[in-house]
Amino acid sequence: MDNGSDGVPPPTFRIESTAVDRELEAKYVPFLEQSMGMPREIATQFFEHFLKEAKEGAATDGTEGFPEKFGEVLLEQERNDPMVKDTFADKRREGVVDQDIQIWWNMHEYERRIIVQIDEMGRNIMFKQLQRASGLDDEAAAFQVARQFPIYGDPEHRPFGSMEDRPLPYELKYRINFYLQRRHQEDIKKFDEDVAKAGTLNALIRQAIRDGEA
Repeated sequence: MDNGSDGVPPPTFRIESTAVDRELEAKYVPFLEQSMGMPREIATQFFEHFLKEAKEGAATDGTEGFPEKFGEVLLEQERNDPMVKDTFADKRREGVVDQDIQIWWNMHEYERRIIVQIDEMGRNIMFKQLQRASGLDDEAAAFQVARQFPIYGDPEHRPFGSMEDRPLPYELKYRINFYLQRRHQEDIKKFDEDVAKAGTLNALIRQAIRDGEA
């Protein structure tokens, strides 16, 4: 993502603003303000950049026409279409259940893409901070990020570590958010110890899913 020399994306000129645009802006500009400590003007610029990227990506991939409640459509197709069932097979083995599919895929396509971009931005910020502050190389910085952030993506992709460290399906994101929030509230010290023992946050989350804790 080209954020300019100061890390802030250039202002995006929007010809029109749809109801979906306004709904997403009302949700994610305050989120960026609160979670990233951004002034509203900067948060708005980032949101507009993310929305523009989401629209362009959806147009390129041919996914901008996905229907509302697409999660319900996918569940029906999974029951009747062997190809769709095969697509979800790996995700199911990772612990994805019907409700996870509904929550993730019932969102608007633009929202899913914005969430992915925000996740990537958070990890990239920490990655660069670790390199500047500690002089870590790429592999060491990536490992430290993986101890503090869940890594999502294709579970078949293993950038480093063991099978337990592989990316988690995005369908699990909201269930994982609740699990992490609960662990932080219950005993943050014990949680940090468990992450250190597991090696990465993804490894801990996988074990929690298997144990029925997430």
